[in-house]
Amino acid sequence: MRRIPFLLLLTLAMSGCKRSTTILGEWDGRDTTLYLTCYRERCFDVIDSIRVNNGHFLWKGKLHPELLYGLSDNKKSRHPAVFFPDREQLAIRLWPNGEMATTGSDTNRLLQRTLATDYDADTLVSRHPENPVTAYIASRFLVSIVPYDSLLKLRKKITLSYHPYIEELDATLEAISRIHPGAFAPPVKGIEFQDTTLLVFHATWCPDCLAAWPSVNTFLEEHPDVHLAALDIDSIGWDGEAAKAYAVRGVPSVFLIAKGKILRTSL
Repeated sequence: MRRIPFLLLLTLAMSGCKRSTTILGEWDGRDTTLYLTCYRERCFDVIDSIRVNNGHFLWKGKLHPELLYGLSDNKKSRHPAVFFPDREQLAIRLWPNGEMATTGSDTNRLLQRTLATDYDADTLVSRHPENPVTAYIASRFLVSIVPYDSLLKLRKKITLSYHPYIEELDATLEAISRIHPGAFAPPVKGIEFQDTTLLVFHATWCPDCLAAWPSVNTFLEEHPDVHLAALDIDSIGWDGEAAKAYAVRGVPSVFLIAKGKILRTSL
């Protein structure tokens, strides 16, 4: 019997969790079209567009109160102004530079304050272990900057009984536990690993990737027996099989593979 993917089951389970939401908005810029996006699997997907007239906009529909949403005048923005629809009516003021102000929402106040400061992960988790803001910060940002052992300790302090972003975090932690030097390298569709292969996950928009390529090229020049396999994260997707199998938490992510096993996870 064919198994239904977990995330599909999760989506089906949450399909009845949406509730009616009204967004009353002010836009401090020229009239334009705003794009409403939803954050899942490390990506913002466009779900609707909103027209601004005379500095105001109105949106009515159904949103998941557990999920994070974004607003931007750039359809492809990876960093929209974000909010949780934690109430049936939201008053939002939005600026073209991405700043946002919400009224009457403690969750969104915490969200904006956290994103605007150099927050400390331990403090955030200790003070707000049951808050969806903590779940979002952990699943989107902490996974890419906190070492595995420390991330595991932080996860144990989060006391949310259930949250979609915690499910994503747990799946990432499980994948990370299987990806370490000495472990067998998961196969990647379309790539035949040579005796020694340097597997690089990257993105064309990533400044850190651009900065890393000279080091990668130098390594390859010094080790002519190593073959390069580069995967663009935008092509394979954060939720793609390869990215999940290698627990890719950010780009660039580099794996040195020899005879089917992972030798190193960075240069």
